[in-house]
Amino acid sequence: RRYLDGVLPASLIVSLDDEATSVYSKINALYYYLFNKREELRENNQNIRPISQAIVDLIHTVGFHDKVLVQVLKSGDGVARLNAFNKILERRNDLARMLNYRDFNEVLSFFEIYGPTGVENQKKFVDQLDELEDEVVAGYNNGEKIATKTKTVRHLSLMESPYRSCVGGNDCSSLIYLPKALDPNYHYFTLTDEKDISDGQVVIVLGEASYNNKKIKVAFIDKVQNVDTANLKPMLEAIRRSVKEQGYILAIPTYLGTFAVGFVSGITNYPIISEYLENSIEKDDLLLKSFVPHPNNYKFFSGTSRANDELDLKPVSAFVPEESENIVAGSIVHPWKIDFLFDIDQVIKEFSSPNNLSLETKKMFILASDYMIKSGLYKYYEWTEEIIKSWKENEDEPAELRKIAAEYLDLLNIAGVFKH
Repeated sequence: RRYLDGVLPASLIVSLDDEATSVYSKINALYYYLFNKREELRENNQNIRPISQAIVDLIHTVGFHDKVLVQVLKSGDGVARLNAFNKILERRNDLARMLNYRDFNEVLSFFEIYGPTGVENQKKFVDQLDELEDEVVAGYNNGEKIATKTKTVRHLSLMESPYRSCVGGNDCSSLIYLPKALDPNYHYFTLTDEKDISDGQVVIVLGEASYNNKKIKVAFIDKVQNVDTANLKPMLEAIRRSVKEQGYILAIPTYLGTFAVGFVSGITNYPIISEYLENSIEKDDLLLKSFVPHPNNYKFFSGTSRANDELDLKPVSAFVPEESENIVAGSIVHPWKIDFLFDIDQVIKEFSSPNNLSLETKKMFILASDYMIKSGLYKYYEWTEEIIKSWKENEDEPAELRKIAAEYLDLLNIAGVFKH
């Protein structure tokens, strides 16, 4: 804060202290100001290391603004604390992607900083975290029970699925390959409590694998994100029973993939979940060869999904709950689809009318404009740029809005987001 007080204008400091402004809006504004200030210093051949370190620390600490995660870090449950810390690390990756970096490691590389303040060596930090996870997993009691409450293993509706990262997943899939949720082979399950709060996500992909030269209908476990390991066995059992009703075998890849902080190419972002799936989830002694999804005419970007990698699988064994636990079939209590046709062109047309937009709405639109692109709405590249440019060039618009529009367009152009 001492360094920033000497760099930031008073107006921005007042804005950052405003409790009515969201954390992410504050971080966004602070990042763009520091980024532009760094560019000025660099062009004038001045020392940019302190401001580069400040930017890295800003991104690194985003997860610590989540009061729930910080509270869990104080828990006496080592597994819960470890899960919370992994979520905090993933939040910095999410923010990095929102700012058009691949992940937090690319942030470090771009700004030529070894690590956040207090972390002298990023690789050593990751290695120490892995060691800690190994110790916690080794001492973890696999018989731990779910709290005596009712929880529903729920299939996300078609409306919810594109936003799966916000409904239990706590990952980057909505940001990176949001439209994949519209592929009819992809299905998302979450764990919802009595207060309708969802936590955790299991992604299955429907298709076929070979056994004894015969094709078998398989529900391929593609991702397991943000699930407390204490809940994982009954959650998978509920999913296993559900897909069995439709003639599918729930199966898990024999190779769970790899994980490194900032790079995911496996079944989960959480090493502790991968460890649990490997050692504590029982599998049948059958090898299902070369899974492939059911063919269809949809061609969506698949992101980090491994469903198309023709992986070998093993069926997940039936889980028998203890006497204190009970898994029962539920029912659909909410409609899973909207009862009217959604015309996005009409929504865009209404939204674009300048008379309908307040200053705050325009600012929110600028901050959210790249989400339209990341959602696969490529036809609106030019439209989005045109609207923001019009606000930037309109002298009747407030100076604050014109400045934000100019800064954001400059950064988007630098990142190569807009097509020209």
